[in-house]
Amino acid sequence: MPGGYSHIYRVLAAVLLLPKPRRELALTDGGPDFLYDQGYAITDINVDVADIHDHSAELRPTRLWLGSKIDLPRSVDVTIRLAQVQALWGTARAQESKLAQLIRSHEQAVVEGEHRAIQSAANALRRQLGTSGDLLGKLGAELGLETQEATITTATASVPGDAPQDDVDPADAARRTVARWRKAVVRSARGRAFSRKIREIYSYRCAVSGDVFPKLPHTASAGVDGAHILPWARYDLNSPRNGICLNKLCHWAFDAGVIRIDGDSEGRYLVSVPDQVRTEGLPVEMSLDYFDALEGEIPKDRLPADEAEWPSPLYLEQLNSEIFS
Repeated sequence: MPGGYSHIYRVLAAVLLLPKPRRELALTDGGPDFLYDQGYAITDINVDVADIHDHSAELRPTRLWLGSKIDLPRSVDVTIRLAQVQALWGTARAQESKLAQLIRSHEQAVVEGEHRAIQSAANALRRQLGTSGDLLGKLGAELGLETQEATITTATASVPGDAPQDDVDPADAARRTVARWRKAVVRSARGRAFSRKIREIYSYRCAVSGDVFPKLPHTASAGVDGAHILPWARYDLNSPRNGICLNKLCHWAFDAGVIRIDGDSEGRYLVSVPDQVRTEGLPVEMSLDYFDALEGEIPKDRLPADEAEWPSPLYLEQLNSEIFS
């Protein structure tokens, strides 16, 4: 294996910029705040099967469980945490500080799969900041990233091995996973630039509703968003083809799967409300009249003037396959 083998828990911690863990739980210091170097152990790793080959399976870690010998365990959502690390990498690419250079070294080591190099890069960042605690938030603050969603939570409800309270529908689980990826995008400089460009090429018009909501001199923001189709944190696609302009309500509905957008090779885009949404919304009297009125083909005059910047049907198909299949 490139760079030599290392214990997987140490590599995962370094990839996610967590403090250095101990190998054995009994050797941890304990206490209410154990998230510092050697203060905790990774006690369990939840994984999904990402792909199955002829004689092997590719596993993807989804959650880490952290513990000390006396305190409550905590868990790390790998999906969200990795998305924030990727956002950090993206911001560092546009900066020339010593810290940004070290972050780029960390990205290169992770991409190349060099286990020892990954840990060395994380250690270098730790020395640069002079901290033994969690690196992610401190690095984000140094690079000017906005507040990030919490990735480490106290696990008071359940721990690995607990029996589930209810069966979880696989389709619902898939939708929630995609939604986490979509929401995990940190508004870095690249993300803000992408959103601004999408709003501009759509002339601040929502593609689904046709409403125009630009930012006014006395308003804090525009009423439309430059939304990613496939989440940037997972696919790193900041092309206009991976974007669409939506008003705030339509953006929520698109992210949540309340509305679906399909595209074809002839440049037609169809908006619909999935049958499952209607079925689930009926008992709770969910208001769908607004979205019902938006069903149908999106008029061409709501799309960018340059067809090369229209939403990619391929990206829409991929998103729909993940949310609705």
